[in-house]
Amino acid sequence: MLRSLNSKIFLLVFFILSLIAGAVLYITNRDVGRAMYQAEERSIANVLKLMELNVAGRYKNLLQDKVGRTQEIKRYLVDLAATFEGGLDRFATMAESGAISSERAQQEALAWIRALPATNAKYFFAYDDSCTLLAYPDPVLVGTAPTDFQDIEGRSVLRAARTEAMELGESYATYHWKHLGSDAPTKRFGLFIYFPAWDWVVAVSVDIGDVERALQRQLEQIIEVLDQNIPQVEFATTGFVFLFDGSQQIIAAPDRIRRLLEGGAAGLDMLKNTETGNFVLDDFMSWTSGDDVKGPYDFSIRGKNNELVTLEADVAYFKPLDWYIAAVAPVDEIEAPARQLMANISVSVLGVFLVSLLVALAFSRHIARPLRLLAQHAMTLPQQDFSQPVAGPSAIAHLPDKHHDEVGRLAESFVFMEKSLRENIANLMEVTATKNRIESELSIARDIQLGLLPKIFPPFPDRRELDLHAVLVSAKEVGGDLYDFFFLDDRRLCLVVGDVSDKGVPAALFMAITKTLVKVAAERHDDPAVMMGLVNDLLSEDNPNTMFVTIIIGILDLETGRFDYACGGHNPPIVIGEEVREVPGISGPMAGAMDSLDYKTLSTTLRPGEAILLYTDGVTEAMNESLDLFSEQRLEETLRDYKDAGARAIVEGVMQRVHKHAAGAVQSDDITMLCVRYHGPQH
Repeated sequence: MLRSLNSKIFLLVFFILSLIAGAVLYITNRDVGRAMYQAEERSIANVLKLMELNVAGRYKNLLQDKVGRTQEIKRYLVDLAATFEGGLDRFATMAESGAISSERAQQEALAWIRALPATNAKYFFAYDDSCTLLAYPDPVLVGTAPTDFQDIEGRSVLRAARTEAMELGESYATYHWKHLGSDAPTKRFGLFIYFPAWDWVVAVSVDIGDVERALQRQLEQIIEVLDQNIPQVEFATTGFVFLFDGSQQIIAAPDRIRRLLEGGAAGLDMLKNTETGNFVLDDFMSWTSGDDVKGPYDFSIRGKNNELVTLEADVAYFKPLDWYIAAVAPVDEIEAPARQLMANISVSVLGVFLVSLLVALAFSRHIARPLRLLAQHAMTLPQQDFSQPVAGPSAIAHLPDKHHDEVGRLAESFVFMEKSLRENIANLMEVTATKNRIESELSIARDIQLGLLPKIFPPFPDRRELDLHAVLVSAKEVGGDLYDFFFLDDRRLCLVVGDVSDKGVPAALFMAITKTLVKVAAERHDDPAVMMGLVNDLLSEDNPNTMFVTIIIGILDLETGRFDYACGGHNPPIVIGEEVREVPGISGPMAGAMDSLDYKTLSTTLRPGEAILLYTDGVTEAMNESLDLFSEQRLEETLRDYKDAGARAIVEGVMQRVHKHAAGAVQSDDITMLCVRYHGPQH
């Protein structure tokens, strides 16, 4: 039987079809199956991202409400303080005119303060340069200097407020202090004003405990809404989303999560990962530590009847609320679409295979010759590179036109099969090419971003009044930090350093816009506060993602060494001389969050030989593997070691210390530094 041409052709066709079917199934299982699995993973990641955006949006509204309430309280305090200060000015004027003695004027002023209405909601008080209370609603404290009167940072409220008020004229402070007439603590907010006539600090204080409680109630309402909405979020078959906080308290979770607890765990917080032996929530928290994107997290638990269940989770950490958002689904359900697709393809391939065998058996004698051509072509298919375009017509392309019977149709099936296989491979290659293109575009974006920044140092070799150096190291391909420097005229140098609130391409675009707007503002104004206000208003327009930038804009007068600057929510500059000191003061909030904000110009003066360093929080918040921050203290210690060095040596020295501290840990934030060593006027 094997000697007959019919049998030989039949066996040959059987072998060829088997080879093609195996190759198709192998390639499909390898590439399409993986693509389907990744598509399911992206679906879970999208669900997690939507939940994260939901939480972020609600928190943003809560934060805006808090800012609004704080501004209202500040305006109320300013009005009260103006009236209060006006009364004291009246007594001081009487003493200056000689109507009464200064001593008597102070006594009458204190008597007037004590007579003012005082309740827990609002009261006034005054103290002297030794922080001794001169007037206070509680007579027991008058004449004392309370040491437990501390703000939320643990500093002495009276001493810190006096220092800042003497420098700036006024100071705001939030602190905990007991109610009048009791020891019950409450949270208060005060405005402290320096009264230079008598070297006093006078203050008006209001209770903000009700405001804090109202904000807490809003947060509880947000949790209640999330608890109602989360059960409606479904993916895979039994996938679910839940929230927990940093203390591993479950905030919101659907009822169907109980299916996972049938293995005996008392709750989600007691579920253990059988692969690591840790509690699942502990692993989730460790997995999300740091700013790098780690992707899905696989783990196993004991489910119903003590069976091992493997799950996959995407976890996100929402730092402002110390919340963790987790989207969890069984791996079997994630793989199910790929398995179903493979089953359908296998059935289809098997059907084509069987039909082709029947056709070959029925017409083998008639089609023996063209089938040999088909067989030869099919034997070359496994060696072909299906990712490359066909150089010309295939060897069997003419058969459908030449044979208008079953042989022609079979040849046409081969052509169609090859075309379909090439299209499938092309689709897979397109996905890979898209990913490579994105990576290439990110690399180009980084080159463009760095090209926007000054990068030739020293930038002004003919100006002996100064020595300047700057550096920017992004945590990702592109980042949101920026620096710039340029002369406004022959003697004034403008310095800019900023940090955009996000990372990646959006932050890079926002950074480029900010840098351009600063240049525009500098062409119109020479007051840093006015420049900051203009930049803030322009950034706030058409800003649907509510991105913002912390930024410092300064102008250094090379003749006098005076440095005027506006600080929009940014790290204060550091002056490096015989001593290393941080220049305190914030001109206003970050730029771009909301328009029509007022900023004030701050100033300091550099002596010849001193240097000033502007930097972003990527320096002080650089972490090592133990999550230990580099910190302001280490930065100041480093600057002391380099206090006599040039600007380049200072910047490189700090960068070396930061890298040494990180000890190989992944960089979590962009790092930017700009240093100017002022040599004094050169005539």
